[in-house]
Amino acid sequence: MKKYFLLAFAMVATLATAQTETYKEGNLTVAYPSSFKAKKTANSAATFSAPDESIIFYAYKPKKAALPTDIDLKRDSYVITPSFEGDKVAGYTYYDGKYQHFYELVTNEQKNIYYVLGFRFNNEESIGKYREEYSAFRKSLEDQRK
Repeated sequence: MKKYFLLAFAMVATLATAQTETYKEGNLTVAYPSSFKAKKTANSAATFSAPDESIIFYAYKPKKAALPTDIDLKRDSYVITPSFEGDKVAGYTYYDGKYQHFYELVTNEQKNIYYVLGFRFNNEESIGKYREEYSAFRKSLEDQRK
């Protein structure tokens, strides 16, 4: 009985821990869910597609401040959020006919921080379904700031 309990506990612990892969290209290093498909889209930029393609994560971290060329940060659809510890965050959101896009451009000139992080999705359920995975993805990029 004890043997089965330990086996069941090990299985639950394994399922509770999300498996990740590390993507490295140029100045970008980010952890993403191992079930997702990584694709380089530009220098220091990549997308990470869920198996059902209902959500696609995005990360861009150039060596020098420059807007990404592989996504469209529409100038007419942004909101500047208050700065935190010198960070300035601009949020971009728009719909392209297939996906709703949400991106954040984070800058901090004093700390030489510059990156774009976000996702696009084609249904509301995918946000809830992949919320934890996106939080871990985001944290893996933000943790590099320390």
